[in-house]
This record gives sequence, structure tokens and C-alpha cells, in this order.
Amino acid sequence: MSEVILFAVVVILGVYCLLLGRRTKGQAQRIEQLSDRLYSWGAETRSYIDEVRGQLKIIEMRSCRTEGESVVSPEMLISDVLAIHPRMKDVLASMHLGGCNSCSVSSSETLGQGAASYGLNIDEIMAEIEKFLSNPDGYVADPKPHGGAQGIQIQIPQRTATEN
Repeated sequence: MSEVILFAVVVILGVYCLLLGRRTKGQAQRIEQLSDRLYSWGAETRSYIDEVRGQLKIIEMRSCRTEGESVVSPEMLISDVLAIHPRMKDVLASMHLGGCNSCSVSSSETLGQGAASYGLNIDEIMAEIEKFLSNPDGYVADPKPHGGAQGIQIQIPQRTATEN
């Protein structure tokens, strides 16, 4: 008789554990779904925050310009210049100061240091930046020849039929 009772208790405990396991599995799946949603919302929130920061930079830039303050100077870090406006990278790339495939500058360099390291004219770069800042929405980059060397052309000698 005690064996039958023990067997019944074991069966009841087994069924209870099985049901509890299913419930736990369902809760684990629910927790995973909620975790995925939270991660997604976090990514969206970070994206919105970055967008708002960018818009604030634009507002700050326009505010400085209306007050007659210079927004950019050669002593500014390139990373700070790039943070002024999302399209500033295009402006610097058009001047071959970082941003193109074969060039890179350290964002911890100043604008003047970066220009000097590539042999570029800082006054031309400042003029292009001011042109951009005066009308960011209407700005069209005027790409400059690479490397600050104006008008240099390399000619590759052609082989003649007798050389082949």
C-alpha cells in the first residue's frame, strides 16, 4: 500500500514539474520577447537623441551666425568642426581634408594642423566652410584638385608597336 502511495506522489510530482517547466518555458519566451522590444526601443531612442543633438548643433550654429560670431576657426578640433553640421564632412572632403577614400586626418588635430599636414591652404578651407555655413541647404561642393597641387598631370608613356 505504501508503495502505491509513494508511486502516486512521484507521478503527481512529475506532472507538477512538467507543468511548471512548461510555464517557466513560456515565461522565458515572454521575457526574451520583452527584452528584444526593449533593445529595439533603446536603439530607436538613441537614434532620436542623435537626431535631436544634430538639430541642436544646427540651431547653435545659426544662433552664432546671427550674432555675428565666427562658428569655425583654424584652432578648432576637426571632430568639433564635423559636429557642427551633418554635411560638414562633405565640405572637408571636397577640400581633401579627410573624408575621401585615400585621405584621413586625426579628429584630434585642429583644422589648421590637418590643413598643414596635407599642404592645403587654410584660408581656402575657411572660405569654403563659411560658404557652406552661410547656406547649408543650398551648398554645392566644388571639388578641388587632390593634394593641394593645382593642375598637376601625370603622363604615362605609351608603348609603341615595336616595343611589344
